[in-house]
Amino acid sequence: MDQTEVIAIALINNVSNNIKNNDHVCPIGLEPIINPVTIKSSGQTYDKTNLNNYINHEKKHDKIMNGKIKEPIVSGQFNPDKDIFDNFLLKKTFEQN
Repeated sequence: MDQTEVIAIALINNVSNNIKNNDHVCPIGLEPIINPVTIKSSGQTYDKTNLNNYINHEKKHDKIMNGKIKEPIVSGQFNPDKDIFDNFLLKKTFEQN
């Protein structure tokens, strides 16, 4: 097994363990969602830290057009200043489990 295969297997195992331990995995960071935020236009939920890191990366590389950036996972665009809300209901559900 070469180094690429070892890394791929380790990544798959890490994601698999996260999914077993927490069914709510952020599609950006592939880690459990701690602080859920949702994009209004798509309804897609991310971990707030991961989404903020993504937004900062896009801003740093001038990928904002008309105040909007491309969504990280689903197709479409969103305004990072207007289209994101804290998903308190989902957060409460996570805390109860």
